[in-house]
Amino acid sequence: MEMNNFESYKIIEDDLFISLVCLQNPEKYFVIGYKD
Repeated sequence: MEMNNFESYKIIEDDLFISLVCLQNPEKYFVIGYKD
């Protein structure tokens, strides 16, 4: 599953976090990546 990699991205800065998540899981990007 991609979840393991996704979890790791949570530690990264918001900018890099959003970029990586968008590349790996565009759908997840809007769900968790989109946090103000």
